[in-house]
Amino acid sequence: MSIVDYNSINKHIKELHTKNLKLDESTGAKYIESLRSSILGSNKLDKINSIVVLAKILEFLPPSDLINGLFDSKLFANIFEVASNDTVANESLRSALRISLTFLSGVIPVNRSADVFNALLVEAHNNYELLENLSNKLFDQDLRIGSNIIDFVTKLLYRSYELKEDSFIIFSVKNLMNAQFFTNLSILPDSNKAELERLGFLANLNKSVCLIKTYLMGLKLNTKIDCHHFILTDLLEAITYSINESGTATVEEYTNYGLTATPSKFIVDNYSVLTVVQMKCFLKSPNITFKKQYFEHTMFANENSYFPLGNFGHTISRLLDNVDIQDYPNLEHIFYAFNNEIYYMLMFKALNIWISSRAETEDYDKTMKVLGSVLQLVDELLENLSLDEALESLNEMEYDQLKKYQIERLKKSKNDSWSPLTANFNKDIANQALNFVKDQRFLELSKGSWVYTENPTEVTKANKKQTHYFVILSSNNQSLIYKEFPKRTAEAPNIDKDGTKIEFNQILKIDSTPLTSDATSSKLISINSRLNINKISITTKSYRIFEFFVDTRELLYIWLDGSRMLINDNSDLSDDTKYQVDSLTKIRSEIQLIDLDEKTDITEEFKFKEADLAGLTAGFYYN
Repeated sequence: MSIVDYNSINKHIKELHTKNLKLDESTGAKYIESLRSSILGSNKLDKINSIVVLAKILEFLPPSDLINGLFDSKLFANIFEVASNDTVANESLRSALRISLTFLSGVIPVNRSADVFNALLVEAHNNYELLENLSNKLFDQDLRIGSNIIDFVTKLLYRSYELKEDSFIIFSVKNLMNAQFFTNLSILPDSNKAELERLGFLANLNKSVCLIKTYLMGLKLNTKIDCHHFILTDLLEAITYSINESGTATVEEYTNYGLTATPSKFIVDNYSVLTVVQMKCFLKSPNITFKKQYFEHTMFANENSYFPLGNFGHTISRLLDNVDIQDYPNLEHIFYAFNNEIYYMLMFKALNIWISSRAETEDYDKTMKVLGSVLQLVDELLENLSLDEALESLNEMEYDQLKKYQIERLKKSKNDSWSPLTANFNKDIANQALNFVKDQRFLELSKGSWVYTENPTEVTKANKKQTHYFVILSSNNQSLIYKEFPKRTAEAPNIDKDGTKIEFNQILKIDSTPLTSDATSSKLISINSRLNINKISITTKSYRIFEFFVDTRELLYIWLDGSRMLINDNSDLSDDTKYQVDSLTKIRSEIQLIDLDEKTDITEEFKFKEADLAGLTAGFYYN
């Protein structure tokens, strides 16, 4: 077959484009063979120009098994060599990606065999230089470059998944993660991400990522498979080096690490293939913050307090695997399962929590529960922050803040689970809290109080002699009794027989009038301003008014709210009393609901009944 130079081919393509014609199979194969020869040659300029022309000719080729056979692994090896160069021109990179995407779309062959995509997959899956350069090129200002790269990775993962070829899948994911592909994708400018989302590229990538994640998470290590054996050995070497830079570790050191005396068996028994990949990428991270804190921790840890890094490795992986996107909608956009920053952050926070809480071996599950709340918090932060901002905000949070968030989240979860059935329950709780406060007020009323017959500040100004009322609740709780005294006595007087009574069933309303301004509103504090003087007026149905004065908030709430409660008027209680009732209701409700299991589906055949809730209130007393 005679060789046709790329310039002649390019000229012919332009003519075909003008006339809207296609190539026949023979001519197409001849052109591909010529371009292939140049791409495999040593002349760099010819190689690059031939790749650009090859990308152009694709739309003019007829479906052909003959032509498809010319796209072999040698051709893709040379194309990817050009695409791996960090100085590659955008046109050349787009051409390399266009060739790859056309091949992966499966439109060239007439008959598609199971291994039809192997020529490309063999050369791409373990080509770290290629995937690293593509990862870095995501930030190119030309959005076409970014969209082509994402499309390429999407199809690379999907075709690997279709084959269920573990080596293709494992090394593609490992190299993409090591190249920070998913992390870089998560921190793209918002405008870029919005456009990529609009065009559907991110959604398509997410579909491939979900398929791969599910496959790798369910895949157990089989050391008889070469790629499985390789990643296991690779991880063990990384673990050993992280324990001791000399490259050796003792049984005790492996055990403290959380891997038991036989680390390879522990990993095979407990780690999924995805966990192995995630853990290896974590240990390879150039970020030394974790390593520094971890080594400082191991210097002072004892047998029971060592941070079990190996254990956290697979439980964090499971935590990510169990993420329900409906509950964590913002995590989907950062490709959480393959995002190095998310895995690193969770491991780093696990270590922080372990150290801050002075945890020991038996506290492992408790630490993981807090870590689950951390993941929820990340999702919430991502609602308004970029990934970098969210992680920075999280890094600034101390253990106590995370624990508080966990508790609040637990309360909310319980409340959300039971809210459809808690209306009557909460009403009962509120009534009981109100009755408890009412009982407190009644108790104070039954003790009686010394109050003023006149405004004490006015009496002082007029140099008059102050007189007092002693006011008390009658023994049958049916009336108020009061009597005037020229001065207070040390002991409470008995006025049941000679005091004036106001029957509660005759009371029309009870009001109060503040007579002193709030002391906090003035910088000048006098003795008078320290008093909190209020006039309480009790109006009977016969329009008789009984007035007295109190000089403390405590007395105000006792007599104003207490008297109102006695006549069953709870509509206009003071803010302080309302706050007390609401606080007691909230505390009581939250404590009681802790005893209830969370319920995921209110429509399940077994439904919780209000009797379950009502039963919780039985025998409960405030102390």
